[in-house]
Amino acid sequence: MFFIAISVFLYGTTLNPVFLIVFGFLVNMIERTYSSNLYTYTSELYPTHIRASGYGLTYGLGRFSNVFGPVLISFMILGFGSSSVFTLISLCWIGSAMALSFGPKTNKRSLDELESDADSGEPLKQARPISAIVNND
Repeated sequence: MFFIAISVFLYGTTLNPVFLIVFGFLVNMIERTYSSNLYTYTSELYPTHIRASGYGLTYGLGRFSNVFGPVLISFMILGFGSSSVFTLISLCWIGSAMALSFGPKTNKRSLDELESDADSGEPLKQARPISAIVNND
């Protein structure tokens, strides 16, 4: 996650055509991989009986940013220059990485396991930063 934040920032601040191509490729490759994995991860977080609604809500909120993002970026470019835009995008990637670190670990676990853990409060024990808070560690 942090690698894409660095790549975005460097992409936005470099003037060298070779680096533009390299960092542009890295940003695109990492973002495509991240997006496809994130769609799977977010759907696993909801119990079966509300999975479609929960996933639709999170997907819809993500699309909501497509409406206001260009407006925000336009104001930022006019007011602060293009480097502010790439700084904001880098900070969003860092924020995304931090938010995901608090989520439960879902790899190599069935949806039934995840749902039973959600019913018993176990996802808090799966996420390391949250478990440290819950256990006062």
